[in-house]
Amino acid sequence: VDTNGNKGVDFIYVNPSAFSCIESEYGANTLVSQISRRFVGGNEYHLTKFGGVIFTRADNDKVNSVADVKDEVLATASISGLGSGQMQFRVLQQQGLSYIQDPKQLVFTSNQGKVVNGVLQGNFSVGFVRTDQIERTLDESTGELVDKSLLKIIDPLPHLTIDGEPFPFDSSTPLYPEWNIASLPNVPSDVSIEVQNAMLQLTDHSSVGLSLVSCYQKNNCTTVDCEESWFAELDPSLVSQCDTTAALANLALLAKTDGKFAGWRSTLSYMELRNMQEETGFISKDEQTGTNRCVRSKEIYDAVVCPPGHFRRSEDEVMNGCANLGLDCGEYTCVCSPCIKAYEVDVFAKKSG
Repeated sequence: VDTNGNKGVDFIYVNPSAFSCIESEYGANTLVSQISRRFVGGNEYHLTKFGGVIFTRADNDKVNSVADVKDEVLATASISGLGSGQMQFRVLQQQGLSYIQDPKQLVFTSNQGKVVNGVLQGNFSVGFVRTDQIERTLDESTGELVDKSLLKIIDPLPHLTIDGEPFPFDSSTPLYPEWNIASLPNVPSDVSIEVQNAMLQLTDHSSVGLSLVSCYQKNNCTTVDCEESWFAELDPSLVSQCDTTAALANLALLAKTDGKFAGWRSTLSYMELRNMQEETGFISKDEQTGTNRCVRSKEIYDAVVCPPGHFRRSEDEVMNGCANLGLDCGEYTCVCSPCIKAYEVDVFAKKSG
C-alpha cells in the first residue's frame, strides 16, 4: 500500500504495531494470530501474547523504577518497534514521563540483541526489549547466552497470564497480541476465508509432516527420492485430520520450523494496541481530512512526536542535538531532547522609533 492508497499487496504479516497503522489508514482486516514458540532454559513455550521489558544492569543503583529512567541514556531497537519501543513508551507516559524528551539520550540500535549487549557493556543505562529477548541473546564477550543475573528488570508486573496460564517471562508492560496475518479491503471475502482456514489447519498438516520425516529417517529415505512412498504407511487417523499430501505436509512443517511458531489461532483483538498508539501519538486523526494517520519511522525526524506543550526543534537541531551536547551516537541513530517547551507568552524587545 503506497501513500496514495494504491494497493499492491493483498495480505500482510507484520509487526502488530505496523498492522495497527495499516488498519487505521487502509482498513486491513485481521484473520489469524500467531502462536509463537520459544525455547528458553530447556522449556518450550507456546504463546499468543508478549510484553516489553525495561531493564538495566544489576549493579546500577541509580535506576530502580520507571521514574529513574529520566536523564539516563536509553536504548531501543526503533521508534516504531512494539516490544522494543512503543510498549515501554506508553508505560513512561502513564507515569508522567516523555519517552522522547526526558531521557538524556535515546538511541535506536535496529537490533534488540545489541540493546541487551549495550546495556551489559555499560554503553546504555537502560534498555527496552521484548519479553524472552534477554533469555535468548548471546553475550558478545563470551559467546554464551547472557547471564540474566547480571541484569535487573524494572517494575515487572505481577500475575500476568494468558488464558488463565501464568506468563513465563518478566514484563514491565501489559501483554499485547502476537504477530498476525491480515487482508486488505480489496481481497474478496471468500479468498480471505480460504487463507484463514489454511493457516488454522497448518498445525495439522505440519504434524503429518513431522511423522513423515520420522518415517523417512526410519527407512533411510529423503523427501527428494521418495516423497510419496511412505505416505501410505502413516497412521490413518493422523492423515485423516486434514486433507493433505506429502508435499503439502512437508511444506507446512518447513514453514512452522523456519517461522519459529507453534501454529495459528482465531484472531485476537488488537484494539488495546490501537489505544496505546493513539495515547502515545503514533496514530492521530488529521483535523482537515478526518482520516487517521500513523507516524512513519523512515526518517527519525518525521517520527518525533513531542509531548503536549512542546514543539519539535528544527531538523538540524534534532539530528545534531546529541553531538551538540557532546554525546556520541556511535554506529546508531539517536536523539537528545528534540522538543522545546512552548510558553504561553513569548516576549520580544521592540525597537524604539
